Amino acid sequence: MEQEVFELNHENISLKEKILTIENINEITSKMTFKSPFWYMNGDPIPYCPQCWENNKKTINLIDIQEYGFECPNCNRRYVAVDGKVVNIRIKK
Repeated sequence: MEQEVFELNHENISLKEKILTIENINEITSKMTFKSPFWYMNGDPIPYCPQCWENNKKTINLIDIQEYGFECPNCNRRYVAVDGKVVNIRIKK
């Protein structure tokens, strides 16, 4: 009986953590705006990595690589700009 109570308590804690995670993602999602090809959070001029956000719901700011575009420090994708437009997306080796 004690083991069953322990397992139910553990399951309850795990489910509460999942609910909090989903609530946090929903709150962040409501603040995100897509302006092709990047995601932006309201009030933040720095773009977020679309790969990380769309696949893993991670809000990773891209690093501005002067004259070349942007790079994600998490997934290492590089978004290359030509004449001010992003035209190529590749994974940095």
